[in-house]
Amino acid sequence: HGGVEAATSASASAIEGNPAVALGHNNNNNNGGEQHQQQPQRERAQSMTVHTVEQEEYEEDHADEERMFTSIDHLLSNLREELSKNRRRSAASPGVAAPLGGVANGMRLRDLAQTLLEGTSNIMRHLMTHLNKEETHCMPLVAQYLTKAEINDLVGKIMGKRSSELMSQILTMAVQNLNEADR
Repeated sequence: HGGVEAATSASASAIEGNPAVALGHNNNNNNGGEQHQQQPQRERAQSMTVHTVEQEEYEEDHADEERMFTSIDHLLSNLREELSKNRRRSAASPGVAAPLGGVANGMRLRDLAQTLLEGTSNIMRHLMTHLNKEETHCMPLVAQYLTKAEINDLVGKIMGKRSSELMSQILTMAVQNLNEADR
């Protein structure tokens, strides 16, 4: 991450104070040599703009993901609460034959389940698109600006902040999704 910031900072420094270069304009009518020198500056300015836009897009994606996960968490809590109510009703009235505590409650459960299904489908689509963007846009930048040692250090720090229970879940999911040859 530091390498990306340093590279972006270096690009910003290179064009700072010259808005014409940042916009890709050449206000100099000097010889071609000077124009040729400004070409790398233009490319850095354009690259910096693209990286800034991508960063904002990723931040927005992450905020959307957080909202989606929060919504799904609330739906799961509501579903759990409704199912608990049904169990309590069934225990209190063992002779009542009404399914799921009555028609209205059954409709409520069905609506919650349908909304949950739609929410999980939406977040799955969103995550697959987002992860594809990270693989095709971010990872090449990481590889370009960071050494393998820096990447390994960052991964270690990120993983080290997770509980052993969470790491066990993550690794189990990861292994389950590998093909036989990679396992």
